[in-house]
Amino acid sequence: FISPKLGRMLGITLLDKKTTMFFVNIIRQTMENRRKTGIRRNDIIDIFIDEMEKEHDSSIFTRQEFELSFISTAILFFFAGFDTTSTTLSLVVHALVHFPHIQDNVRKEIEEVI
Repeated sequence: FISPKLGRMLGITLLDKKTTMFFVNIIRQTMENRRKTGIRRNDIIDIFIDEMEKEHDSSIFTRQEFELSFISTAILFFFAGFDTTSTTLSLVVHALVHFPHIQDNVRKEIEEVI
């Protein structure tokens, strides 16, 4: 939605509350688990944790707003990744259907590896 404040006033959301809370809880649980165990995977969650632990000017964002911005970014990454993956797979399947000789080559390569 272009204007989040207007969307809130009108009650318009992109995801329903249950779906949003599902993603928020997963990200928060993952961050908490990483903090407790010290496990690092060098991914976006680790970057978020590192940034959360730094000192920031609280006059700009509260800690809760800062965390919410990270969670929003993680959800965006999830959906952006899903869309690009599904688009790529669709193009690959389309190409394999329309070019049977390439499909045969791919099948042979897979059989060689397996």
